[in-house]
Amino acid sequence: MEKKSYCSRKQKELLVELLKLKENEDLISGKFNQKFSYKDSENKWQKIAATVNAVPGSQKDWKHWKKIWQDIRSKTKKRKAHNQQICGTGGGQKVVDITDTDEQILELIHPQLISENKDIEENKIVFDYVDPNEMKKEKINIVKMQLNLQ
Repeated sequence: MEKKSYCSRKQKELLVELLKLKENEDLISGKFNQKFSYKDSENKWQKIAATVNAVPGSQKDWKHWKKIWQDIRSKTKKRKAHNQQICGTGGGQKVVDITDTDEQILELIHPQLISENKDIEENKIVFDYVDPNEMKKEKINIVKMQLNLQ
């Protein structure tokens, strides 16, 4: 199969769209289990390769499309982490643009956290602070009361 070095933007977008399908959710992490084997992965990647190769751009076999997905996923995570670090420290380097496709990739690999979901009510945690000096005084008073009772 003829290889061009880079896939087109349309191919990248189609790859992400295909991975968003319920039937391909096991391909996102690339991990195997009892219900999802290497052979299952290969079959799904072959179907994806045939679909993506139909779009103008790079022509690759299923192993190369799988590698492209791994690279895209890794690079997108790095860009997101870079931006979070820059925003957290308050300056320095330039923030990297996150595209719509990158956002879709992040949604695939990092489903929405509960803290970001407005439909889920979070539990409130209240911490009571007790001054250790006050605790000592209270213990002393309890001991005095016990001594008076005996």
